[in-house]
Amino acid sequence: MTNDFDIFASPTMEVHTSELTASCMKAVELRLNGKVHAEAGEALFKGVVGHEALRRLHLGLEVGDLAEWAIAQQKKEGTPCSESVKTNASEYEAEALRVCMLYWTRFGSKLKTLGCELPVRGTIEIDGEDVNFASHIDILARTPEGELMVYDWKFREDAATRDYMHRNLQTAMYWWVLRNGQVQIGGQWFAFREAVDVAIIDMWNFKPYAKATSGVDDNGEPRAFVKGDDRPLHKIIRRGHYKDEAAILNEFATRVRMMRRGLWPTNPDPLGCTICQSRMYCPAFGWEDDHDI
Repeated sequence: MTNDFDIFASPTMEVHTSELTASCMKAVELRLNGKVHAEAGEALFKGVVGHEALRRLHLGLEVGDLAEWAIAQQKKEGTPCSESVKTNASEYEAEALRVCMLYWTRFGSKLKTLGCELPVRGTIEIDGEDVNFASHIDILARTPEGELMVYDWKFREDAATRDYMHRNLQTAMYWWVLRNGQVQIGGQWFAFREAVDVAIIDMWNFKPYAKATSGVDDNGEPRAFVKGDDRPLHKIIRRGHYKDEAAILNEFATRVRMMRRGLWPTNPDPLGCTICQSRMYCPAFGWEDDHDI
């Protein structure tokens, strides 16, 4: 690890993770133009509570009461919690903290933490012009074996599959930037020049099985699981095992070229459009009555 140069002296374009990974580019454009009806719902609130709890656990801080903290934090960030969230805040907090403690007992406490919520940055030349990639990583840590890892905590219902991980530009760019860019730790920028891997952790999968099922344990042995058994860690933690840097940068460049040319296509999704905070500003081909049959 070396502490070296400042590569962001005269940025020409800066791209953030959320602009790379959104399935709908139209939502990105609307958000960048401030066309967002910001409100924190249940999923966002649980994620905010969970991330803060994990950060405090890894830094050796007392977790404490996070419901009121999260409500105040979202208001401060301009994404106030919905009335439903405020009413059920204690319940949502308890659910998030439960999986955080399961994570800590089974996995997190074994890591050597280098830092949480760390800024990362790197520069990529695309068509003769530099583009700066900037983001934050949830945690940079070493495994008990000394392996350098970036872990991305996900508090969402859809678990990451292996196919998803191999095509996930967000985690792939984390892999690239840790190998080629810098990470800020303790207020200083460092360049890591060593092997690294990235993994998504599906936090809700730390909940035990709710019913009997069969599968394969972490030793690769088939077994029957009963209600209340812990899920194997390989069902919770998905690693990228990224290798093809050229393919990753090509996908990054495609998004950048679209942005440069003002190409922001819609990519509607049955669930995504319903919860999108920019849906009221998004062009639509028609509008249906809720009671149409």
